[in-house]
Amino acid sequence: MTTTTPTTTTPPTLARPLQQYRRLQQQQQQQQQQQQQQQEPGMKEDHYFDLLMRSLLQRFKRSRELLAQRGTLAICKLCTLLGAEKTYRQLSLILEREEDGEFASVMVQALSLILLTSEELKPTRQLLQASPTEAGGRELFGTLYLSFCHAPVAVLSLCLLVQAYSHASALVQVLAEETTIELLIQMDRLVHLLESPVFATLRLQLLQPKLFPELLHTLYGLLMLLPQTDAFNKLSRRLSAVPTGVFLTLEDKSKASTRSHSEEKWLYPYFPRETMLQDFRAMQVRRAAAPAAPSTPAALAPNASDSASTPSATADR
Repeated sequence: MTTTTPTTTTPPTLARPLQQYRRLQQQQQQQQQQQQQQQEPGMKEDHYFDLLMRSLLQRFKRSRELLAQRGTLAICKLCTLLGAEKTYRQLSLILEREEDGEFASVMVQALSLILLTSEELKPTRQLLQASPTEAGGRELFGTLYLSFCHAPVAVLSLCLLVQAYSHASALVQVLAEETTIELLIQMDRLVHLLESPVFATLRLQLLQPKLFPELLHTLYGLLMLLPQTDAFNKLSRRLSAVPTGVFLTLEDKSKASTRSHSEEKWLYPYFPRETMLQDFRAMQVRRAAAPAAPSTPAALAPNASDSASTPSATADR
């Protein structure tokens, strides 16, 4: 006796809703596929860009001679072809997590010097200088800050560039706790760079001590930390040219309370002061645990006496 399996048939009342449900599923699957196809090019581009940046850093890490001889050229070329802001953001994100503190310090010093002197980075400098009023500049500053903490003077110069003078003054106090020969060399270079066109606005702000008292505190702090070298004499002459006493007497006191560039208004609400200082101190602890970083390669750090007069340093004239 043979048994036949009964065939199941969809009741007429369910056939139409079931077809609609299947059509809806197919439509959703097609939409998901289209979204994936639209996202894949951007995701692939970001993935390959990240691989390129990591590969470049690995090459520089293996060959410091290559970094010294071709580092500036390679980074400037990437900034021209792929965008300076995008390149610096990605390099900063990678260097922030770099375990080799010695290499990270050298690389950040190179990036800082290129940022301050290269013609290719001029739009990026202008964006950072507009940080007190532009959200894009403030966001970029926040991205660069953590990686630049690998090199203390590099992060100090970044703060001076974005006019975060209150935070720069706090950083100088931290640097005073443990000053090394390498740190003094970096400070020497920074003092000479302060005479370059990129810091022309900063020098003019010295004429407004009531509005920018933290700037004076920062520069006098640097002066006190420096040994009496050519950089010390240059900074001392610059500060002595500012008739501080006269301006403190004649400045309108009401301006100090209405200063629009105060970090309390544009910086610390987004990046808390104590958090930034803690991040800076934590990075210094990491650096102290690593081998001492050598001086920046000569090709990336010109002689202090020539740094303010090189063609690249006059890019903003």
